[in-house]
Amino acid sequence: MPPDRSDAPDNTEEAQARSTTSQQRSTKPRVSDAALRALKPADKPYKYSVGEGLYLEVSPQGSKLWRWKYRLGGKENRYAIGSYPQTSMKEAREQVDAARKLVKQGQHPAQQRKIERLNAIHGHASTFKALANEWLSLKDWEEVTKARRLDMLTRVVFPSIGDLPVRAIAPSMILDILKKAHSNNGLVRHGRSQADDVRDFRASCGNLPS
Repeated sequence: MPPDRSDAPDNTEEAQARSTTSQQRSTKPRVSDAALRALKPADKPYKYSVGEGLYLEVSPQGSKLWRWKYRLGGKENRYAIGSYPQTSMKEAREQVDAARKLVKQGQHPAQQRKIERLNAIHGHASTFKALANEWLSLKDWEEVTKARRLDMLTRVVFPSIGDLPVRAIAPSMILDILKKAHSNNGLVRHGRSQADDVRDFRASCGNLPS
């Protein structure tokens, strides 16, 4: 019967590689916040690595900017995260974790950030007030008529739903506006027709459910 070697040391190359990696991780110095704050500007920009591709770029003027180095499609890229100390090391690492997930999906983090900003801008442009102004600008009316309609919207409609996204406006909100308009100055017909026209315009653009 062959001898039991379960207690013998594992001297395979794979085991040695695991041991080396473990030693490197255990001996890797921890970067402190004090060390980052102590970084001084030099004649030329330089990098201070904190691990896993994340580093601070220190400029001659003294600014410290977080950058993350990654590879995608065989090419090396840089992702700008923010400035230090406004963005802490913990926050920078968290952003790197999120960015790394995008890279694994084949997406550049910077491009995704641009898309999110555009979506935010588009969302702001989709408020009832913004859409109503766009609707009025497209109407083939005399300026005096446009001004009169805008005045009505400003007084009757905008205070209630002007800053809301069109998708968030419920029929009950329109009904409430009509009731208030009827009790105040009898502008039910105009208020109703224009509010509904603006919603119809939005639907025709494909941004409201039919």
